[in-house]
Amino acid sequence: VHCLAVSWPKTNQLFIYKVNKSESKGKDAFDARPIVIWPFASRITSLTYDSKHEHLAVALQSGNICIIERTTGVNDLPSVQHISSSPILDIHALDSLEYPLNVDTQDKQNGIFVLSNDGIVYRVKFKSILTEEKSDDQQNIIACFPQKQSKDTSKIVRMLFFNCNPSNLFVSINELNRIYINDSLKCKQLCEIVLPQSTRDNHNSSLQIAFVDNARSIIVGGSYTTTNLFLLF
Repeated sequence: VHCLAVSWPKTNQLFIYKVNKSESKGKDAFDARPIVIWPFASRITSLTYDSKHEHLAVALQSGNICIIERTTGVNDLPSVQHISSSPILDIHALDSLEYPLNVDTQDKQNGIFVLSNDGIVYRVKFKSILTEEKSDDQQNIIACFPQKQSKDTSKIVRMLFFNCNPSNLFVSINELNRIYINDSLKCKQLCEIVLPQSTRDNHNSSLQIAFVDNARSIIVGGSYTTTNLFLLF
């Protein structure tokens, strides 16, 4: 069964729809009614899905994230983790079906990465996801980025994970319009994409980023600059 999870900004509800085509024809071929409705006490800001573990992660304005497993019923309580006192801006589950770069074992590939409004990217691991690690480490929240030892500790405002392999790499943009490529699993900043001075000085410029050629290249465009192409590897 294929399902679609949908939320709307003005509601605190998550709707799960069945989207596979039934055997019937005509107007009954598709059912527009949700099969499950999840209510939340806070507004939903972002959703992500781990296809290997079949977990749906829901980010909330309250600073919490909820994990809904495939077997979780509407009357069952999802796993809840408090991340920050600030709203969650974005969330990404590192899909273990993809192939992370320079990672030897499957158990190191798990993780949910959360961008909070406080400008920090956190890594979260849940007990239901990890079975071979010590229980004390399974629900640790790790503040990965920006790194304390980094020269630039400005607040991160956007994160964009590579939409193809290697899946553990992602791009972060901070409030100074500086772009970094990071290894999410190693919590390590790899390099900076140096933009023209006019773009870096214009902190209000909205940068647009696109991955090209299996993420070997990144195209960066800004409101006051020409488009720039950067080759990664």
